[in-house]
Amino acid sequence: LLNSSIDLDSTLVQIGDLKIGKTAGVLTLSSPKDTSSPLPTDSLPNTWKVLATKAELEHLDFKFDNNAAPPPRGAGNDPDYNHLLLYNLNTSISNILYKPDTISAVLKKLETREKSGFAVHEARFNVLFTPQSLALQNMFIETNKSLLRKQIAVTVPSWSSLSEKNMDLLQLRANIDSSHISLGEWLPF
Repeated sequence: LLNSSIDLDSTLVQIGDLKIGKTAGVLTLSSPKDTSSPLPTDSLPNTWKVLATKAELEHLDFKFDNNAAPPPRGAGNDPDYNHLLLYNLNTSISNILYKPDTISAVLKKLETREKSGFAVHEARFNVLFTPQSLALQNMFIETNKSLLRKQIAVTVPSWSSLSEKNMDLLQLRANIDSSHISLGEWLPF
C-alpha cells in the first residue's frame, strides 16, 4: 500500500497503489445471529468517497461460501455462486472511484478459474455503476467458450425499485459486434 491516506473528518480514502500477491482468502456467510436492535433509519447518510489509482491482485486463491443460501437447483458442472472457489486470480484495476451513488473503474486485466471449470482467460473493460445504470465500455471478455466485445449498458428507473413484477422497465443496450456467446456457459448467471 503506497501513497495512501484516510481522512475521517471529510470521509475520504485515497489509495495510491495497492498490491496483493500469492495469497489465499476465505469469506463465509452464515445465518444471522445478531440480536441487537437495528440501526435507526434516521442515521447520517453515507458520505464516504474512495479514490484509488491502482489495485493489483496476483496469484490469489479465494473461497466464498454463503451457508445461509438454499442449496443449488439441479446438478452438474455449473458454477454454484453461493460456493465459489477461484484459483489463480490475477487482476489489475485503475482509476477506482466509489461514492454512495457511483462506482467506476478501469479493469485492465482479469484472469481466473473456478472449481467448476469455468474460466475467464482475459477480461478488460471500463465500468460505471449508478443508481439508474450499469455500463461496460471498451469491453473484451474471453471465457472457455465465449468472446464478448465492445459495450453493454443496462438502465432502470432505480435499482432499488426493480423487482420481478416490473422487469419490463429494465432496458438493455448492447453493441457486441464480433462476439460469440455460448449460452450454456452463461445460463447459470
